[in-house]
Amino acid sequence: MNHPVSTRPTRVLPGLLFLPLMAVDASAQLGHPLSPLYDASVAPSAGLVPGLQGAFRQQILVSASRFVALKGKTLVGIQLRRDPARTEALRGGRVAMEVRVGLAKNGASQASEVFADNWQGTASLVLQADVTIPNSPARPAPRPLWDANDTVHLGFTGGFKLGDQDVCIELIGRPVTGVEPWMWYLDFERGNGNGKITPFGRSCSSFHADGQSLHARSTRLQIGSTLEITLLGRPASNPLLLIGGAALRPGLDLAPLGAPGCMQHIQPIWNLPLTYRAPPMRFPFAIADFATRIPADPALLDTSTFLQAADLETSTSGKTNRGGLTTSNALELRLSKNAPTLGLSTVESHSVAPTSPMPQRGVVDVERGPVMRWVYRD
Repeated sequence: MNHPVSTRPTRVLPGLLFLPLMAVDASAQLGHPLSPLYDASVAPSAGLVPGLQGAFRQQILVSASRFVALKGKTLVGIQLRRDPARTEALRGGRVAMEVRVGLAKNGASQASEVFADNWQGTASLVLQADVTIPNSPARPAPRPLWDANDTVHLGFTGGFKLGDQDVCIELIGRPVTGVEPWMWYLDFERGNGNGKITPFGRSCSSFHADGQSLHARSTRLQIGSTLEITLLGRPASNPLLLIGGAALRPGLDLAPLGAPGCMQHIQPIWNLPLTYRAPPMRFPFAIADFATRIPADPALLDTSTFLQAADLETSTSGKTNRGGLTTSNALELRLSKNAPTLGLSTVESHSVAPTSPMPQRGVVDVERGPVMRWVYRD
């Protein structure tokens, strides 16, 4: 039987609104801000949890330093709030939600890309029900950050005893067909990582008008997080990712190889073949993706890696030059100077079709997580 979360308040404390949660003693419920810095102010980022925009899987790893005051208490629910920086109305709906809670095997800054590897022992299934997501009105003017229509409530049908170890919360959410929420973005914390991406050089392919075909995500240049690379190229050609430890400046001209105007900008140590997937509809480029978790090794802080890609063009794809060889722009990826200290991380899968199995792996971000309040009882 499904147990949608009620929206009638049962207890109000100064500045906090708590809602009844199924199968627990509502009269004993209290709330704890897991994000004290942002509980009463806007956080610097935004994100989603499963079901609020498509079906996917997500783990949130929380350092025990964030809930010292709750040692010995029982966690019976979590509350999440909309991103207040978005001013438009948000369409609510219903989400088929599963929530599991357990001890984190690796700790918040050591999260694994493999979901199963983040549990220490067996996780507890604390919620399996349809959850109602409210219609959140437009915010043309400020209103309380935890307004009832701006808050998602996940009330557990079972509890989890908190101790002095990091906790892993897993959410699996699928929008209910016909009543799907839409773009219901939440307020997210962001850590102090200060990695930097510096592009240099240009693609020499006639297929790239802007000259920048190799891209990376700057927000995850942190030890322990997943590095994501995207390459845009000529459909049906064969891409190669070059990984090196130093740049070649001004670069090596590849004209002798039949590729005039194409430059090699890095000193490669490894060559990694990639595969282009079919271009999205009405999109002229093929796309290749590469993702890898940066080792959680402090020795890598404030170090650089250099990337460049090459396209081995074919008669099927068409050729830019006689050699059928083109190169991309290059990237210097400078990792953060500071180790992660947020005590909050996420592992997030890609979206899947409504009835498809959930992935076993996800993308790690050791400096990101939703602004939360934890509902507990003594």
